[in-house]
Amino acid sequence: MSYIKGNTIQMNRSESFSSFLFLTGFMGVGKTYYGHKVGERLQIPALDLDREIERYEDSSVTDIFDKKGEAYFRKLETDLLSSILYNYTPPVVVSLGGGTLMNSALIPLVKNHGLLVCLQQNSFLTSQSTFENRPLLGSKNVRILFQERMSGYSAAHACIRVDMLTQKELVLRLINHWKLHEKAR
Repeated sequence: MSYIKGNTIQMNRSESFSSFLFLTGFMGVGKTYYGHKVGERLQIPALDLDREIERYEDSSVTDIFDKKGEAYFRKLETDLLSSILYNYTPPVVVSLGGGTLMNSALIPLVKNHGLLVCLQQNSFLTSQSTFENRPLLGSKNVRILFQERMSGYSAAHACIRVDMLTQKELVLRLINHWKLHEKAR
């Protein structure tokens, strides 16, 4: 049974998550970092879709875009996400790529398998170092790319501002949102 203590929801050890936690948001917002922190805290697997693609292709995301193109990458992204959903038993944290949800068919797939949280920050446009080695930024303005992805981000069950919380608070907020989502299922 869950109970509220302070501003966090506590769960008995016998309780566990029966769904996935998906993190989305623009590049550089911390999806991979916070996904791994939640995984560490709960002692569950945390996967990064871009890293899984790199492992599968034995190549960097940038090289895949350069050599095989965005259409190939997006197909591979869809296939590997489907493979994760089929081959992993929840609970699992999955950090999606910044453009994964541009494929609108993936939105209901993700949402039907768990909680989708968009990580946001107000200052992402001010730090250009955040965007080094990002494959699509050679050809697109960062603001335009962000606007193109907004419809996918706005489909999330919840949005959390990373620049308004400490790292520890953000991890706890993600876990608490996931617990609430589990209770509502």
